[in-house]
Amino acid sequence: MKLADNFTDAIRQIERERGISAQSIIEVIASALESAYKKKMIEAGKLNRDSEVEIHIDTNQNNEVKIFVLKTVLEEPSDNPNEISLMDAQKREPDIENGSQIRLEMPMSSREFEKLATQVARQAITQRLREAEKKAILEEYRDRVGTMLTATVQRLEKKNVIVKLNNKSELVLPPSEQLPNDRYRYGDKVRVYLAEIKESQRSPHILISRAHPGLVRCLFEVEIPEVADGTVMIKSIARDAGYRTKIAVTSIKGNVDPVGACI
Repeated sequence: MKLADNFTDAIRQIERERGISAQSIIEVIASALESAYKKKMIEAGKLNRDSEVEIHIDTNQNNEVKIFVLKTVLEEPSDNPNEISLMDAQKREPDIENGSQIRLEMPMSSREFEKLATQVARQAITQRLREAEKKAILEEYRDRVGTMLTATVQRLEKKNVIVKLNNKSELVLPPSEQLPNDRYRYGDKVRVYLAEIKESQRSPHILISRAHPGLVRCLFEVEIPEVADGTVMIKSIARDAGYRTKIAVTSIKGNVDPVGACI
């Protein structure tokens, strides 16, 4: 069954906006449609809870979707919808044997499929896309906690600053993590510190900050070669963000003045 001409374009748009790979999006849609189709067929008495349904979505060549049901081949099948007679199975695959399993492509019109996708699977697809987005965010940023990132200002919402990372993920810079003298405009590049990630049912909460002492440490590592190569070590940081910062430093080499290196 052919998909709409704009299906692939819609997938690419979701990929760009949510940062989820096209393959992951297709897998999410196929999984949701499998559940929806199986439910519909169970209600019609054509499948049962043990039925195995597969939906293949091909966006590479033919831009089409195919629905398969796995059935057991028996010489004398029962009324079980998951069984098919050996005679009928051999009409499709002449060499198939009794006791084998066969994948049967199930017919469905475009209109029926669109109705299924729209009415039954929409909520499931939305939920699973949210789960895929959450997974993508966690995979991208879990190992970057405690590092400095460059973000682009998108807009202001009351006192919150909405920034975007890598042209994909939008994050909130809350008032408590801003500097008192900062002024933000659309398109500004700002350095932020990825303080922590908290998992939740809806989506991961990613805390970014410009007031965190860790941002000072990251800036020193970028700007001061002796800190970057480990010659000068930062022992502690006390920060009154936007006003004053005190840093205790030490050197592992006697001929390197740690304070002088940081000035």
